[in-house]
Amino acid sequence: QMSVGTTVVTSPSVSSCSAAPAFASLESYSMLPGEKRVIAIECCSTYNHRAPTSGACPVSASPAGCRSGVLLLTSYRLMYGDFHVPRTCIASVKWFTHQQRTLLIKCKDFRRVTLSFAAHQHLLCSLLEQWLSKIVFAGELTKVFAFRDNTVWPVSDGWQLYNVVQEYRRQGLPDACWRLSAVNYDFSLCTSYPHVLCVPADAQDLLIKEVAPFRVGGRLPVLSWRHPHTGAALLRSSQPRVGLLANRSRADEALLSLARRSNARHPDLPLVIMDARPKMNAVVNRAVQGAGSEDAACYDNAGVIFLGIENIHVMRAAHKKLSRYCLGLSGSPSQRAAEEEQGELRAAWFDHLGQILTSASRVVACLLAGRTVLIHCSDGWDRTSQLCALSMMMQDPYYRTMSGFEVLVEKEWLGFGHQFNARVGHAAALSGNNNGEQSQPHSNSAQSPVFLQFLDCVHQLVRQCPSQFEFGDAFLVEIVDALYSCRFGTFLCDTEQQRVALNITSRTSSVWSMINSDAAKYRNASYQKPSPLPAVSPIAANVGDLRLWHACYTRWDTPVLELRDLRWEIDTFKGSPQVPHPQQPPLQFTLVHHNNELSHLLSGSTSTDAATVPLQASSTPLPSHSPLELPSAAATVDAAEPLARPRPRGLSSSCVALSSPDPDTTSPRYNVTRARTHTNTWSVPELPKLGHLEKRLLQSRVQELEHDNTDLRQRCAQLEQRCTQLQKSLQAAQRDDQQQQQQQHHNGAPEQVPTPQVVLLFEDYTRNTRSKRASS
Repeated sequence: QMSVGTTVVTSPSVSSCSAAPAFASLESYSMLPGEKRVIAIECCSTYNHRAPTSGACPVSASPAGCRSGVLLLTSYRLMYGDFHVPRTCIASVKWFTHQQRTLLIKCKDFRRVTLSFAAHQHLLCSLLEQWLSKIVFAGELTKVFAFRDNTVWPVSDGWQLYNVVQEYRRQGLPDACWRLSAVNYDFSLCTSYPHVLCVPADAQDLLIKEVAPFRVGGRLPVLSWRHPHTGAALLRSSQPRVGLLANRSRADEALLSLARRSNARHPDLPLVIMDARPKMNAVVNRAVQGAGSEDAACYDNAGVIFLGIENIHVMRAAHKKLSRYCLGLSGSPSQRAAEEEQGELRAAWFDHLGQILTSASRVVACLLAGRTVLIHCSDGWDRTSQLCALSMMMQDPYYRTMSGFEVLVEKEWLGFGHQFNARVGHAAALSGNNNGEQSQPHSNSAQSPVFLQFLDCVHQLVRQCPSQFEFGDAFLVEIVDALYSCRFGTFLCDTEQQRVALNITSRTSSVWSMINSDAAKYRNASYQKPSPLPAVSPIAANVGDLRLWHACYTRWDTPVLELRDLRWEIDTFKGSPQVPHPQQPPLQFTLVHHNNELSHLLSGSTSTDAATVPLQASSTPLPSHSPLELPSAAATVDAAEPLARPRPRGLSSSCVALSSPDPDTTSPRYNVTRARTHTNTWSVPELPKLGHLEKRLLQSRVQELEHDNTDLRQRCAQLEQRCTQLQKSLQAAQRDDQQQQQQQHHNGAPEQVPTPQVVLLFEDYTRNTRSKRASS
């Protein structure tokens, strides 16, 4: 038995699965255009069932118990029956070593897959480790399946759905107050902004170029949407570079003043600057990053409001709590509703959703009152995108249609540079070693469910106002699956500049092509479309009526697979398996091991103590459709020749042991035995993991010291800058005194001796600063 989440699962034995009914055969799997098979493994399975939900996996409808089938690993996904996991959807892998070797695969969409191995199946462990390291965590964005998918969709206009100029024209822009600027046509002004920007008509390109350096990442204030009745503008940007010295930018102040007066109906109303962060976060950014928030006194008729939405790290922690909660759900729907009402998710997930929806409602209220609103967070591509998209959807009914929502995502998320690759971790590389307890992608500190939170907020609006939306939950869930699967190029890159550089539109398909090819599947039957569609139709969200999104979070069952035999395996990067020669030449195969300590055992290194190991192949022929070729060759041998390899020092005479030929099975098996004994077979010893906890503690301590050192260096740099400013002020004061003395001497006045107080104060300050730096 082993513990998976909060459920205890009993792994079946091989003998108990011998009579299990066939569930997933190799012939039952259909490949996508461009998808290639990698590994096929015979296994038996049980399922950790949950209570049925509206979006339950089809496997959960099957009767409980042990079943036999084929686990297929391809260049795109892991498949067992109807349970398909795209490789980019895998978040981390964790090994357990109890009575048997077990691999727990955690997915980004709350799925869990458990693979267990027998004691002698080191070959299968090695194959899966190589599949995870080479295919799942490839570390390069161009290796995802979207660049190899050759599917042709009936509706192929997914990339032509959104045009930035046409969308602004739909809003009645440009006009006398606003114009479209091509100052960023080559992404030289801001690499994360679109190539077309909407700015005030009186703002010249020279002014825009002066504003960009004052904003983090060059993300200057630009228009996203304008209210058709009140004329109020919705602007977005990043935080200003204010810093500890309270820096100002006359160009930034002039641009926001022009934006406020661009509302011809209400030119005298104040500008509302909504900072999505908590005020404390803005203060910390001001001290650490030299950024911060605007000073309302420096801007013409403006006010600053802090909305209190937490950063990506807090949201990632809440997402993990939500995952643990969803994995532990059991019982009837009424019992799950009672558990939700107890507040277990209130602090973990619903509070953040309510804060986002409440902030969006405040933006809507300001726009309805005719006040121009500027929204920004730290970088301007996470919380800013959430608030802009939600506030626009809550007012404009066009964005509540299927085509309008697709335009909204393309405009506010893709166009304005939300970092999908960094936040979801598409091109993550595997960290950790093969013998470690857990392996997870590098740089997971940048991952956060920002876009998933937005879709969850949309789900809450759809559930509360079903007649106002043309699409339903199936539409949103399909977008979530496309976000993690990387089958489409829509959510791959971070910016429009990267999509242009990688030529995404011609090398990949758009998710909107797939959805629009079967649009009737995603339409909401309760939708009441007004005719004609009004320009504004506000809706509001009831933050006290938030519910768990069961159709997205609790739709999976957890399979527990016990691997039995390797059916066949090929190298993904060499193409499909080739048919063997009819004469059946000597079998060529590669010994693959999972223990790094045994690398010199199979590397052919010289040693005085060597054991000659004969290799005996089973009489069972290989399948006619695929030879047994194992990648990452450590040693390639001929089945007709003996294998001579040294044994490593510090270990007993040992080698990789595979099971003996079994007359009851049809899969090939090999037996590696010793030449010096009669019946002994070797097994790889489990090496002790010494000092694992100590290493983790030391690494944690080193990270803390590095963080403290960085803070001290930043503080020293700030003190040095302050000393330089004081020295300049002192020199200026001395020059003024000298000029005054010379003027008095020239006029015949008695010479005044200057007081040395300023000099003494400066020397004391400098002495204290140097002592603090020395102690640091």
